[in-house]
Amino acid sequence: MGKNHSRTHTIDMLFPMMVFFIFTICSVVVILLATGIYKSTTRASSLNNTSATALAYITEKVHQNDRDGCIDLGIWDNCPALVITHDGKLAGYTTYIYIYDSQLKELLINNQASADATAGSTILRLSDMQLTEVSDNLLQISVTDTEGHRTSTLVGLHGTQGR
Repeated sequence: MGKNHSRTHTIDMLFPMMVFFIFTICSVVVILLATGIYKSTTRASSLNNTSATALAYITEKVHQNDRDGCIDLGIWDNCPALVITHDGKLAGYTTYIYIYDSQLKELLINNQASADATAGSTILRLSDMQLTEVSDNLLQISVTDTEGHRTSTLVGLHGTQGR
């Protein structure tokens, strides 16, 4: 009777190694592609969030102080500014929201005090803000982030007397 000898061929060892090698290469390629997509998505999301956050902040400030004659557009220390004149507990104070040195800044100041644009608190990094009075009760606010992406919104005003 014959003995049963097992014979090993080179292909028996080479085939699993090739499959493993191809699997490893494909895994690395997928990881590299996913990393690039993740980076571009988070970068775009960050840029969009900067502009959207700035617009939301300014819009909320307008809505909080939307009373007759309290919201105005002006120039403060050579910077275009949203000028909020306060009444009630903060009577005699004015808030300026403006861009200075590529930063959105806010300054609450007593009307008898003096200050310059450097005195404001930094809110966000932005390169530009444009404020336009579309009509007596409508403002257009446009901001440009530090990458040059521009975003705009329209804000309706309810208190229009004295403007």
